[in-house]
Amino acid sequence: MRVDHAVLVAVLVPALGCNMVLPSGRRPTGEPLVVEVRDKSYNVLRSHSVGQIELKDSSGRDVGTANLTENRLVHVPDVRWRALQGVQPISDEDLFRIAGDTEAAEIDRGFRRTSRLLMWTGALLTFGGLGEMVLARELEWTETSAGKAAFYPAYAGLIFGSWMMFAGLRRQQRDAHPVPLDRAREAAERYNARLPPPTARSGAPAPAAVFSLRGTF
Repeated sequence: MRVDHAVLVAVLVPALGCNMVLPSGRRPTGEPLVVEVRDKSYNVLRSHSVGQIELKDSSGRDVGTANLTENRLVHVPDVRWRALQGVQPISDEDLFRIAGDTEAAEIDRGFRRTSRLLMWTGALLTFGGLGEMVLARELEWTETSAGKAAFYPAYAGLIFGSWMMFAGLRRQQRDAHPVPLDRAREAAERYNARLPPPTARSGAPAPAAVFSLRGTF
């Protein structure tokens, strides 16, 4: 990997941080908790093996085998969800904390804490390795055995650090949920059951605790 390729990796990996998880710390407003579910499932054609035939030459001797395949339509489930308080999106941690499920809130908080640790540790390794590679190149360290020996840890730091940063970013996405959907639904329903009737709050009917949509957020 040349240094210019390393620069490209180091710049593109942080760009994956779009659609990051919402910050926590929302306070209860008295509005119902909502779990919005969106089904983005899709169908794809995949090749499946359906059998095997033996190949023979003109004299009847076996010369090999051939696999028979066919294309089948396969359903790929992709169900995504997010939490809201009223119509305001909130983090999963806030949903469980407001609903009174402290165990689930702590699970989500620990998951995000580990994600941030992966991100920052990976960033230090990535940019530290990148800096060493640039410095080695400028000082022509790669022309000597000592310089080459110092260069290999830089490569290792860049590659392993990029992987850690990518893994942390993936865990920080809004669609990464350490607590399953069913538990979020149950927490929202229990909380909403304890709220005063809608007319006592605002005079308007409350939204359902769970509703489903198709499309993208």
